[in-house]
Formats: sequence, C-alpha cells, structure tokens
Amino acid sequence: MLPYVIFSLINYVYWLLVARHFGADADPDVSLTLPLLGILFGFEPWMYFYKPLWFLPCLMVTEILFYSLWRLSTALHKAYLLPLFAFGLSAIGNSLSCMCVPPLPFALGGVLTMMLFYYLGYFFASRKNTICSLFAVQTVSSWYLVVIALVFAAICGVLSLQTATTSVHKNSYGNALFALPTALCGCLALSCIAILIAKLPPLRLLQYIGTHTLVIFGIHLTVASLIKGFTVFVCQLPLSTYERLGVRFLLVIATVFCSLPFCFLYDKIVSSKRFFTKSSK
Repeated sequence: MLPYVIFSLINYVYWLLVARHFGADADPDVSLTLPLLGILFGFEPWMYFYKPLWFLPCLMVTEILFYSLWRLSTALHKAYLLPLFAFGLSAIGNSLSCMCVPPLPFALGGVLTMMLFYYLGYFFASRKNTICSLFAVQTVSSWYLVVIALVFAAICGVLSLQTATTSVHKNSYGNALFALPTALCGCLALSCIAILIAKLPPLRLLQYIGTHTLVIFGIHLTVASLIKGFTVFVCQLPLSTYERLGVRFLLVIATVFCSLPFCFLYDKIVSSKRFFTKSSK
C-alpha cells in the first residue's frame, strides 16, 4: 500500500494545482476533501483525476479475504471448502452485478466477482510443476504458442463484442455468460504471450520497464497530461490531434520513457533500505 499512498498523494497535489483548473478534469467547484476520501476508501468515483489507482486497495482486500478463506479451510482440514468459497463469492458478486448495485468502497462488488479468478491463479500456481510437465511449456515451439495466443485472442475478441464494456470497479460485466469465457480466453492469450516474451533474448531496457511497471502505473496519467499540456499550450497543437490512433500510440511510448526518471527516483529514495531503517547511530 506504500506506492498507493505515495502516488495517490502526488496525483492529488497535481489535481489540486493543475488538473482541477485545466483540461478535461477541470472542475474548481469539487470539494477538496472528496478526492482524499476517495483515496482513503479506494472509491473510484471520488478519486477524480487518478482513478486507475482504485485497483491497488481492491487487490489488497481481495488478498486479505482469500487468505482468510484459505486459513479457514486449512484449519478445518477441508480443502474442498476453498473452491466452494471462491465460486460462491463470485456468484454473489455476479448477482450484485445483475441487480445493478452501485459501486462500493474498495470495489467490494468486484472483489467478490474476481474471487473466482484469484482462486484459479492460486490453483494453477500451486500446480505449476505439474502443468509445465503436462504441456511442456519450457520446450514447446514458439510458433505453437503464437497459434494458441492468436486463437484465444480471437475468441476473446469475438466474445467481447457480445457483451457490454467490462468495469470491475463498478462490478459491471454485461452478459455474464459471455464475460466469463471472454476473460478466461484473454488470460490464456496473455499467458502465451508472456511465455513468448520470456523466450526472447533479454533486453535491459525492457527489463527495467518491466520491473518498474508499478511506478509507471502510478504516474503515467500525470505524465501523459503534462505531455498533452506541453503540446497544446506551448506547441499550439489542437487537442483533437490525440484522437488519431497513431498519435495515441506515440503518446504511450513518450509517456513510458518520460516516466523512467520517476522510476530512477523511486529506486533511489523509496526502495532504499535507508528509507525504512534508522541510522546505526
């Protein structure tokens, strides 16, 4: 939760001084304390400028809940209770979605629904060696993985057209009969892509970006907003320029590279052991 607090406060200050007065998020009449309450309760509708951070407290609550269920099933020596809990809570979450229950603090509706995916991750991770041996993941042909990734990605794309836009923080998934297999196929496609990337020769720049995704996640909207502000107010480019797909792609690349100095600072200041420990004196 330390990165969540740090980046939330940084983005709150940016919203307070800049985004509250300029751009699409401009609204000087908004209460100054409401975004702080949104940060405290992980409530996305109140987080205003930096809504993506809702994911971190949501994940924390998910892990605490799952760990509690795991401890309970372990204490009772009944392993079958864990999947029953996971599927049951997911069913409750989907029921809340069907009843159009408004967003809850810490995205609790999404926490319940996503418990199924968390359990599946736990299930496969605990059987990693068996699955690797069964499917020969380490020795399988790259072309085979490409075909599998394309097939699952295609299925995911086709099924996603049959349901509404998914929004976990709102616990809204459209048609659950399509949303569930869509998400599972997407996970499988991304897993194949991850294995393919692992087979590539290591590139230090990509490794550095990969190990600092949390920092980039925490700062990227602020950086992108600054880039847009520079191009609009200094370079006099119209904001409509960013409606083009190619320009959006360039914005993503520029945002990642402009975020790298923040990654360096984060390593030097926050990740330093001296930041958490007292002087030996």
